[in-house]
Amino acid sequence: MGGRGKAYLEELKKARNEALNDLRNRAMNMGANAIVGVDFEIVEGFMVVTAFGTAVVVEPSIRLHRPNNKNISYSHFF
Repeated sequence: MGGRGKAYLEELKKARNEALNDLRNRAMNMGANAIVGVDFEIVEGFMVVTAFGTAVVVEPSIRLHRPNNKNISYSHFF
């Protein structure tokens, strides 16, 4: 029975995280605070993982109410 080795899967996971971090950093450098439509392309054999997404600026629509009647907004997406 065939299968992937644990070491291979760990390396694939590291490559995916690195691609996602690179995508996040590029989006932040563009002034974005979120990424939508994230997708991954994995090329096996060479261990290439590419992350794609659209950098956007999202404004919160939810207001949080505090007991002292001060409204606060949640605006940290990354």
